[in-house]
Amino acid sequence: MNKTLEYFVSKEVLQEQEEIKVGGFTFNAAPATVATMILVSRYISQLPQLNIDSKSTDVLKEVLAAAPDCECLGDIAAIMILGSKDIIKQKKVPVFRLFGRVILSKEVDYDYTKELGRKLIDNLDPQHLNELLGKLFARTKPDFFFGTIIFLNEVNLLRKTKGEKTTASGQSSEE
Repeated sequence: MNKTLEYFVSKEVLQEQEEIKVGGFTFNAAPATVATMILVSRYISQLPQLNIDSKSTDVLKEVLAAAPDCECLGDIAAIMILGSKDIIKQKKVPVFRLFGRVILSKEVDYDYTKELGRKLIDNLDPQHLNELLGKLFARTKPDFFFGTIIFLNEVNLLRKTKGEKTTASGQSSEE
């Protein structure tokens, strides 16, 4: 099928899920929304900063040392698959059991991010997790999202506030 501009617009307007195949698994990913990107950004900020020197021979050692702090990669993929609207849903949990049988249960808000994130990092090898994240990010149109952020930051920087004037260096000073 030839995917036209109208095809992509209709997918976004109808908020259809997209099927993504990676490493023998098929994921039905929710359309990316601004709320989803904000949640993902929150998790991305938790990733460790790797200071890898190109001359260093211990690159593998540095990457492996930071690996435990990269568990949130599964959460990032999970958020992008579920979408911000389907992260928290109602789930029945047992409250009272009698002889191993659930007698009483209640519905609680349940965050599916950690559950799916854990399944992803347990079942996908690094190459497939990287491929999944690449496909998920490619469909979010990050250039539009980040372009909007940069534009809004620039507008905010250039706006004069009451009682201030902008100097030649771009710094604000009160009158």
